[in-house]
Amino acid sequence: MKYPFADLKAETRIFFEGFQKILANREYTAAEGKLLELARIFASQNSELEKAAKQGRYSNYLAIAGIVIGICGIILPYLFSAHGG
Repeated sequence: MKYPFADLKAETRIFFEGFQKILANREYTAAEGKLLELARIFASQNSELEKAAKQGRYSNYLAIAGIVIGICGIILPYLFSAHGG
């Protein structure tokens, strides 16, 4: 495979291409620094995923509330008009 990192996001692809060059040159101290950088990238992505999950939870609750209100808006006028007329 000529381009093993082609399907990755640009930031991730650049990281791994650089890491591959560092290992090829046997620069192990630099490789250790790159691994720490990778840990920071993963921590950042994890934080973003947690935020998105929180927002998703809240949107689910809002969607359920909207459905309930919509159903009540359809049913209640029908019930009141049937008994009032």
